[in-house]
Amino acid sequence: MKLDIKVSPTEHTRHWVLLESITYEEITVPEGFPFDGASIPVGLRPIFPHGGAKFFASCIHDYAYKTGVVSKERADALFLQAMLENGVEEWKANTMYAAVKLFGSSHYKG
Repeated sequence: MKLDIKVSPTEHTRHWVLLESITYEEITVPEGFPFDGASIPVGLRPIFPHGGAKFFASCIHDYAYKTGVVSKERADALFLQAMLENGVEEWKANTMYAAVKLFGSSHYKG
């Protein structure tokens, strides 16, 4: 994994707090940001396990969606780019990108 992230779990299952700020392209996620990572439907978790190489990209994406610091289109593109840069298999990264592109609008707060 090239893009590292330091987190601490919260009392909520599958929620973390960022322990050190991270910057990727034009987005800086501040220390203390709470996020839930990639939202993977239960039936697909064996194929797309939570965490791993896509965790950094998920944090950037969650922050962009919560704050609107960049457009939804840019947030989705950075999500894909960071996953690929971090070694997520191309078909998995493209599948997750397609999912946020098609179904993420209701979660974008920009």
